[in-house]
Amino acid sequence: RIGEDWDNFHLADLKLHDMSNNMVLATGRYRGTSKKSGKALDAQMAHLWTLNDGKAVSFQQFVDTKGVAKTIGN
Repeated sequence: RIGEDWDNFHLADLKLHDMSNNMVLATGRYRGTSKKSGKALDAQMAHLWTLNDGKAVSFQQFVDTKGVAKTIGN
C-alpha cells in the first residue's frame, strides 16, 4: 500500500545498531508525501530484527503513528 498512499516514500538517516541475542536495531526516518492530503511526512521509525542462522525470523516495527495520522489527515 505504500506505493498507493505515498509519493517519494523512503527511509532517511538509516543507522544499524548491533544488539545481543542475534538482534539488529535499525533506526531512522520515514519520509514521503501523502497522496491523500498532499502533506509531507517526516516520522521517526525503528525496526527490530531477530536473526537465526543469518535469516530474519522476527520483525517488529515502531513508528510515530500520531505523526503519520496527522500527515494523512486523520
